[in-house]
Amino acid sequence: MKASIRVFLLMIILILTGISSSWSQVSFGEVRLINKDWKFRKGDVPQASELSYDDSSWRHIHLPHDWSVEGPYSPDLASCTGYLPGGIGWYRKSIDIPDTKKTRGYIYTSREFTATVRYS
Repeated sequence: MKASIRVFLLMIILILTGISSSWSQVSFGEVRLINKDWKFRKGDVPQASELSYDDSSWRHIHLPHDWSVEGPYSPDLASCTGYLPGGIGWYRKSIDIPDTKKTRGYIYTSREFTATVRYS
């Protein structure tokens, strides 16, 4: 009997902990989706990290985007890439941030898209 009471109390504690954590989500203000109007180029372009770099010839895409699916399937390629070619690709996007909001910025990305973000 005591074991069943302990299990019941443990379940109540776990449920209440889950509920309270969902209520205490931190809000950082205005949410703005940035999935549209990205520029992409397959290959390594080290100069692309410079703000003044001219990316006008790059492809215009929307996220989510997976450039490897444009390549050929091959059993000679790694299974972790779905037998598709891997490599390096660059994504760029300009985001206008009003002067009143430039004191601090947060950019959250999904797990599917990890990137280095330069805030300038």
